[in-house]
Amino acid sequence: MIVNNKSLGLLFLLIGFIVSAQQSSLEKANSFIKSNKIAQAKEVLLLASQKNPDPKIIERLGDVYGIEKDWDAAAKYYKILVDKDPKNANYHFKYGGVLGMISLESKIRALTLLDDVKEHFKIACALDEEHLDVRWASIDLYLKLPGILGGSNNKAYQYSEELSAIAPIEGYLSKGFIEAERNNEKLATTYYQRALDVVAKNSFPDKNYRRKDIHYQIGDIAYQYKYQIKTGIDHMLVYKNLHTPESIIPLEDVYYRLAVLYRYQKNKDKANYYIEEAIVRNPNSKDFISENKKIKAL
Repeated sequence: MIVNNKSLGLLFLLIGFIVSAQQSSLEKANSFIKSNKIAQAKEVLLLASQKNPDPKIIERLGDVYGIEKDWDAAAKYYKILVDKDPKNANYHFKYGGVLGMISLESKIRALTLLDDVKEHFKIACALDEEHLDVRWASIDLYLKLPGILGGSNNKAYQYSEELSAIAPIEGYLSKGFIEAERNNEKLATTYYQRALDVVAKNSFPDKNYRRKDIHYQIGDIAYQYKYQIKTGIDHMLVYKNLHTPESIIPLEDVYYRLAVLYRYQKNKDKANYYIEEAIVRNPNSKDFISENKKIKAL
């Protein structure tokens, strides 16, 4: 077939229009998600996926169903991506992750899904040697699973060593997490304090660090152990500013920890501000009400 210049120009114009429409739909959906308008985001993405099933649209659909905790629907879309691009580590991580969530909610289904969860996490780790989130997810999985289903402290530590090789701070945090889960509080404290000392000394990680949840972890450890309080506040504030409806930690928990951290500093005004923000979002929390009384007594 001979394609003349006029036809070629029309083809490029059409391709440009399709790409622009996809970008527009994705931007619109992301804007809705940021504003916590999840139903509207889903509507935009579903319509866009019917016109042209672009991987970015499909992935965002899976994300939206994940926000809604509709794990089966999320798994359906991530499975499409895994089948289409089996060399993409993030697709395997997300697919394995939602299968894991399904397993948590159904012991019967867990028996058939857990091997798949492990396999997809393993593939993701092999495809991306610096994928932090999948290694953290693997640690959590192997610590929480009973031995009869493949749980293993040794495997959890193997993934922790891989994290150490990527970034020493990740190694200290993950080892602290493992020991805390195993109720080895003294060793957990040692690793966690070492992690906070590294952060305080090096002003690392910054807000652009690839694993956003690390900022919450740092703040949470400072809150739990009353150690490196300023460092804890600085990073909890970073996490607050990075928080979106997709974030794992509810915003009221972030506010509560900030309130406690500021109380440790005897900063009554800021402690009061954040505990009031927490109570607005969850007025029935006994922890929030108790903390409010402690702050008022400063």
